[in-house]
Amino acid sequence: MSSENGHGAPAAEREQGSPQLRLGGMALRNGLLIHGPSSWAAAARGSDGEIRVASGPKPVLAPVLAARVPVLRGPLRLAEAFAVIPLVRLRLPSARLPFED
Repeated sequence: MSSENGHGAPAAEREQGSPQLRLGGMALRNGLLIHGPSSWAAAARGSDGEIRVASGPKPVLAPVLAARVPVLRGPLRLAEAFAVIPLVRLRLPSARLPFED
């Protein structure tokens, strides 16, 4: 699906030089957590109804090792994504994980 203004254009029609931004995230019981290549951000609704927001740099685990050993790159990136969760809980105490009651 393509349009004259470029919205909705397939990937093949997008500008060749623009890098693709990769984001990940998860739903919290009372909010949302998003993480990108170098940082994370979270928003959670507190018990008083107010929405609180926190963000910070994403931890980087063994960047030299990940660059040298390709088979370790995936597991290290996954570990970096999981390492964000304690940071969210520290900076945003009102955040509740999906499995928390």
